[in-house]
Amino acid sequence: MSAIPALILIGAMIGGFMLAGRWVENVFLQLLLGALLGVGIIIGLVCVVLGVVFAGCLIMGSPSFH
Repeated sequence: MSAIPALILIGAMIGGFMLAGRWVENVFLQLLLGALLGVGIIIGLVCVVLGVVFAGCLIMGSPSFH
């Protein structure tokens, strides 16, 4: 189970580098833009997961503690 976050991080960074390779020719800019895109992908995934959790909380309602 501890390998899953590492695989997600590596996959996001590889995806960012692949996108950056299409846009810029300079290797340094590819690395910089790829890292930024990788971080952006991770932030996007976190926002989607938290949005789904929040929507689930709204649909299910708060638990009653009476």
